[in-house]
Amino acid sequence: NAPIGYDMRSLWAVEKSALGLNAVTFTPFNYPPTCRLIVCGLAKLPYLFSLAVWSAAGFLLYLWVILAIVPDTPNTVWLAVMR
Repeated sequence: NAPIGYDMRSLWAVEKSALGLNAVTFTPFNYPPTCRLIVCGLAKLPYLFSLAVWSAAGFLLYLWVILAIVPDTPNTVWLAVMR
């Protein structure tokens, strides 16, 4: 039931029951629905592997943008890594 993921009352109730305590602050999941496809796929993996996949994907996207900005410099990859 996708719309219930954006119902703040039900989401807060699920967060409180998952944490087992009375949460003072509420942290909604304000990402677009397409982001849930990625998050649900990563949630099925072990945590450290999922973290490695997420970090590597972010770094590769970052590197892709750097290479698009500065395409012909031989040290572009090192510039991106050392930044």
